[in-house]
Amino acid sequence: MKTIKLFLKIILLAAISASAYASELPDTHGNRLVAARSYLEIASMKDMVRDMIAETAKNLPDNIRQPYIQYMTKSMRVEVLESIALASMAKHFTLKELNALVAFYGSPEGRSAMKKFGAYMGDVMPVIQQELMRAQQQVETEFKKK
Repeated sequence: MKTIKLFLKIILLAAISASAYASELPDTHGNRLVAARSYLEIASMKDMVRDMIAETAKNLPDNIRQPYIQYMTKSMRVEVLESIALASMAKHFTLKELNALVAFYGSPEGRSAMKKFGAYMGDVMPVIQQELMRAQQQVETEFKKK
């Protein structure tokens, strides 16, 4: 396991170093996938999901908070999220944009921002969900009038 982690770190460092030469690489789907994988190595989906679950759990009563965290952590299929994120990033971002994300999130400031991202999403996501529900109810009401 330690060997695999060391190998992944070496690949990650090589990818970050290669980002300086990204303008020389063609902006192909394959190169985008490589850059997106490098990003997901730095910006761990597992860590982000863990932080979002913990932040969401803060809204629950104390007696169910820990069981909720355990069940959600066990139930979330991080590999599904990573697969979708990888495909979507390679589809929507250019190679230069992906390498910029790798460079930023590989920096001290980027790593610090990522540690705070779960708390940020914990603050924002409930409001987004409430607003979506409110807007949907408003639209349904408008359609019923017609």
